[in-house]
Amino acid sequence: VNDGVAPYFTENEINNFGNGYDWQDLVYQTAPILTSSLNVNGGNEKTKFSISGSILNQDGIIHGSDYDRYSIRSNIDHQFSKKFSAVLSSTFTRINTDRKDSGGGSRGNTLISAQVAPPTLTPYNDDGSYRVLATVYPFVAPDLINPLNFINEQSTLIKANIALINAALIFNPTEEISIKVSGGMENRDDRTDSYTTRDFINSDGSASVSTGQFTSLLNENTISYTKSFSNKHNISAVAGFTYQDFLTTSLSGSGNGFLSDIVETYNLGAAITPGIPGSGYSKSVLLSYLGRVNYNFRNKYFATISYRADGSSKFSKGNKWGYFPS
Repeated sequence: VNDGVAPYFTENEINNFGNGYDWQDLVYQTAPILTSSLNVNGGNEKTKFSISGSILNQDGIIHGSDYDRYSIRSNIDHQFSKKFSAVLSSTFTRINTDRKDSGGGSRGNTLISAQVAPPTLTPYNDDGSYRVLATVYPFVAPDLINPLNFINEQSTLIKANIALINAALIFNPTEEISIKVSGGMENRDDRTDSYTTRDFINSDGSASVSTGQFTSLLNENTISYTKSFSNKHNISAVAGFTYQDFLTTSLSGSGNGFLSDIVETYNLGAAITPGIPGSGYSKSVLLSYLGRVNYNFRNKYFATISYRADGSSKFSKGNKWGYFPS
């Protein structure tokens, strides 16, 4: 028992410990979710519209963490004539979140410490300061950190704006033929501010800021044909061309050592040791040609022929296209 070493606690000390301190109760909480929405729709014979808004507020299961999302959606469908119509839809979203990640560390140098902190200890010293767990007992892991450091002295704030817009023009020159030209745009701008205060154990203050923008443009052009002959033969066909691009840019900066926590991430130039800034850029394009013909006889026997060619700028020269007949 105890590898032949004398017990660290006496029997009387063990009996006086009682139930011990619940570290998981300190870190975790019941996380309620609040959702609310409002929708308005209407229109007439030619125009139909819908506008809605929604709010999602969710507390995280870790104290100090949360996720808030605010969204506005709209849809408009207008019939210009019997042959010509248009559709427009859009969604705008704002996201604010304060993350408390585990960090993937081991033995307690992250929020994992809530699982392994000794129940014989409390999080605060008598003077109100955070208890240093790693030095209390000789058998405790030397990198065990009081979880209050992560909850109160570390923050990761993310703010994002997301826009998704789609539009389509539809032309029906005859009952059998439909031509559709559609386009869409997705845009996301986000910023992440991470800060560790000077009150975090062994910290002189550290800050990092990263921003990113993602934009994607989409264009789809299709023509479709549907026809029945003698109530026996049914044919439908579609052919089209699509284009989509993806553009991502990023920028980041950091610093360590601050004289005060007042400015947090809003003055990286005040850091005693500036970090190395970083930036990124990537762009790719997808092109596709497609065609499909369906035939059935009396809705009993069916045959389909399709062909698709997809090209990507990510692939090497001479291997950018793939062809998929069936």
